[in-house]
Amino acid sequence: MKSTSDRDYFRVAFAAGERVTILCAIPDGAYDADLYLLDSSGSTLARSVNDGAGTDESLTFTRTATGSSTYYLELDAYQGSGSSPYTCTLTKGRVAAHAGPAAFLRSGTLARATEGCP
Repeated sequence: MKSTSDRDYFRVAFAAGERVTILCAIPDGAYDADLYLLDSSGSTLARSVNDGAGTDESLTFTRTATGSSTYYLELDAYQGSGSSPYTCTLTKGRVAAHAGPAAFLRSGTLARATEGCP
């Protein structure tokens, strides 16, 4: 993250019944980042705002609407900045209809985004 006003966005699509977990690994002591999941109109659906430079951010979201839709992940530098790269991993799984919310039919890491500033 180059500055406290730096914001990185990633576009993702989720289908009905998908549960997603996003983990962003922030380098130790580099900066304090915050992670947001936004709907297509920019409204915040979920967030992770752990305190402290180098603290990882993560969130989980289950899509209950029908069909599929586009969402956005936003990672911003809440406090501090630096050239140390972060890595975000998104894992999707489908929630089984007959089981509790933690039961998955399939699961796997679908995307990994790494950002570094020169």
